[in-house]
Amino acid sequence: MITVDSDAQKVTSNVAQVIAYSEAEAVQVEQNIQRARRQSLMSSGGGSLNQYDWFLGSSLYLELTVDYSQKKIGSNTFYRMEKITSKYSVNSGTIVTAAALNFGVQGVGEDGNPVYKQENYDITYSGNPYSTTAPSSWAYARQGDMMGAGFQVYAKCPGGNANLYSVAVSVFN
Repeated sequence: MITVDSDAQKVTSNVAQVIAYSEAEAVQVEQNIQRARRQSLMSSGGGSLNQYDWFLGSSLYLELTVDYSQKKIGSNTFYRMEKITSKYSVNSGTIVTAAALNFGVQGVGEDGNPVYKQENYDITYSGNPYSTTAPSSWAYARQGDMMGAGFQVYAKCPGGNANLYSVAVSVFN
């Protein structure tokens, strides 16, 4: 459970990417996404999209979510990362050979002092999805500074070489 100050709000930033290895697969994946969206919108409860319906061929799905808290002090808004979650899914023979997660902050804290923190993890054998929390010692940083996370995987499609694919979340963009 994430604990935040009573005057802080919890916010989530999320990015997802589907990587297709050919133009034909890309077209089919896009058609599948549009079909899933239409079906979701037509369902009575609104529903949610199931990423596994999006796959065709040897596609790769990457997702990165950053939960953070924000609070206002005077005219300034300050942010603190709380939880970072990465996830990948593969289809039809694509394999992930390595995975890494990094996150950090650089800026000015509530007290006016510089804040610079960074964490880097090799998560190849750490489970999927992988979640971690920012250390409790990390301070809030002023809006407009740098804060975010990156998720990288080396993936190999059938008959191809391993290539690096990545997604990133910037809290302030």
